[in-house]
Amino acid sequence: MNGPCLLTRPGCDLCDEFHAEWHAAFPGIELPRLNVDRDPALRQRFGGTIPVLLDESDREVCRVCFDRLACEPLAVRMGRDS
Repeated sequence: MNGPCLLTRPGCDLCDEFHAEWHAAFPGIELPRLNVDRDPALRQRFGGTIPVLLDESDREVCRVCFDRLACEPLAVRMGRDS
């Protein structure tokens, strides 16, 4: 991957909720979404437990529920890079 992203799939209410919570917590820091079903390797690795937030090194930051404390260091790095 080319940077941090939120693995999602169309129609996933938890994914939409996670994305909304990210934007409420970190306004102005865009969080790209990636459909997990478009990549067979990602689907195999994460397909059953989404949303999953991955950092710029493809490491899992958190999954299913938004965790502000876990996400904050990533948001700070993303804010510096923008």
